[in-house]
Amino acid sequence: MLFIDYSSPFNLIIPTIPIDKLQNLGLCTSLCNWILDLLIGRPQSVRIGDNISSLLTINTGAPRGCVLSPLLFSLYTHDCVARHSSNIICKFADDTTIVGRISLGEERAYRSKICQLVVWCRSKNFALISKMKELIVDFRKGKTKEHIPILIERSEVERVSSFKFLGVKISEDLNLSQHIDAALKKARQRLYFIRSLKRFDTTARELVNPPKTRQQVNEESQRGHPLYIVTHNDYNVGEQVDRKYNWSRISKESAFGIETPYFSDGRLAAKSLRWLTELQQQKSAKIVSKKVDDFREKTHHQVGKVLDPIVDTLKVPPDHTFGVLLHPDEYGIGDLIYNKIPTKFNREKDREKGILNTIRQHLKKANFQNFRTLLEAFKHYDKNGDGKIDREELRDVCLQFNLKLDSKLMDELFDYCDVEGVGTINFLEFANFLNWKDKMPLRETEQKIITKGSATNEDGTGLVAPDDIVPLEIGSSIKTLRTITRKEDRSNGHYRTSSSLINAVFGSYSPENFRTCGVPTIRTDLAAPRFRRISDMVNYGDEATASALLSPSIFAQSQVYEKDMFLDRPKEEIKQIFCKAGVDMSRETFEEVWKCAAKKHAKGEVSVETFREVLDEIQTSATSIC
Repeated sequence: MLFIDYSSPFNLIIPTIPIDKLQNLGLCTSLCNWILDLLIGRPQSVRIGDNISSLLTINTGAPRGCVLSPLLFSLYTHDCVARHSSNIICKFADDTTIVGRISLGEERAYRSKICQLVVWCRSKNFALISKMKELIVDFRKGKTKEHIPILIERSEVERVSSFKFLGVKISEDLNLSQHIDAALKKARQRLYFIRSLKRFDTTARELVNPPKTRQQVNEESQRGHPLYIVTHNDYNVGEQVDRKYNWSRISKESAFGIETPYFSDGRLAAKSLRWLTELQQQKSAKIVSKKVDDFREKTHHQVGKVLDPIVDTLKVPPDHTFGVLLHPDEYGIGDLIYNKIPTKFNREKDREKGILNTIRQHLKKANFQNFRTLLEAFKHYDKNGDGKIDREELRDVCLQFNLKLDSKLMDELFDYCDVEGVGTINFLEFANFLNWKDKMPLRETEQKIITKGSATNEDGTGLVAPDDIVPLEIGSSIKTLRTITRKEDRSNGHYRTSSSLINAVFGSYSPENFRTCGVPTIRTDLAAPRFRRISDMVNYGDEATASALLSPSIFAQSQVYEKDMFLDRPKEEIKQIFCKAGVDMSRETFEEVWKCAAKKHAKGEVSVETFREVLDEIQTSATSIC
């Protein structure tokens, strides 16, 4: 341990350094300027008897006896810290001690810290005096090796066997006998006078209260009172302070102090007549009974709370609905408009569509949470490994995910996913209709596997063609599978909005290319509840649109819908339909129209609507030629 002793460290403090540290700690500027004004521009002089030297302005150091001086010195020396884990620096005001642990004779960290301290003292203008002491506590058994003495500024530091540090005497063997002997010696010195009084038979009462009169005690206390006023600025109670004013220049009629306020309305008199408790009650918070406060909270409106006076008395579940339960009618408004018979109501069929969408969402969520990639999920469905999913494999996976579906719903789910109608679901259909493919992009290794890798179909080709892998976004390096669409009713899949008609000008962007955001108005992705509440205004797809109500189709009386117009039909059936409708055409004309209509579809399928459009185009062109 090295005990450092500085030479007048409080007089060498540079005021700007602790002020900058105070500002970094978050002190306000006005308080820092007030402390800086205390440290700089202090006039000092020396007085010896009646002789006083000239004033000298001091801009460094901290005044002695000031409460802030030890705190400012500690802040000034805050950056003096130990860098090595074996060294500790103990600081108490201007007392600094370096404690180093030396093991296996390694003293470089200890001596390096002493050299750093010397350099730090030079940067702070601190001067080290020769009173520094070094104390070594050696725990070794042999103690054969001697320690090399420490040199500071070419002076050897004195090595001592004991040192008094902050009132405690520490010895090199960590024995407290010297400290105890010093404390007993000081106690004997203090008690010597009490033991001496015992010889003269003097009691403690005579010592504390000597047998003197009041006048003698007052005279003795007044003898040194003027000197005590000069040294301690201590005045007696009621004693006038002599400030050495020149009263000859002040008249006897002059008044000192501030004029007492006066009001003609008597407000000060009323204030003095009031009891102190009344004034305190007006300023303090009012005490209210807890029962009264709880009653007001239940019966009065509170900010941010719903007023429910019977919340404690009426015990009902949170999902309880008040009122009379209204059962749905056997028929809806769409059934009335289309004049359907009760056996043809499509309420249950629309309900099955909602349930089908709910099942798909459940499978998508299960695949996303249980599998990391699309290929891993597809292999879980494809039990036999032929690259396709059949009905039995889809039913087994649904049972595994706790989806017990009847045969009718299972067939509808399978037919919905089987776009090509081959009786199996391939990898592309599986990714589009039973997964969130945008949230599960394809990795580079997965792309190679599904195109020409180990995962192949029965014919040896990949699960998908290379053209089926497209970027997730335009210009993105992340790949995903292309989106396939189902053939739907034109009234549902190719509708036009008012916004598209308003913006349908030359050179503008069509809103049809914009991505649709938000929640759809018609929630076909949710299953309609069996019993609907009065407050449930959600359209689950079982309600007719405003266009269908205002302008019903001309085929509604015959129970023919728009989707029937787009179904692919054989040649003989279409010929029979148009003949019954009264369209007279020759066999050559029918064959020509059929060939043109078949060319509009990739698979050569022909519907009533496609045949009618081609027939209208031929008739229009013939009329134009005539």
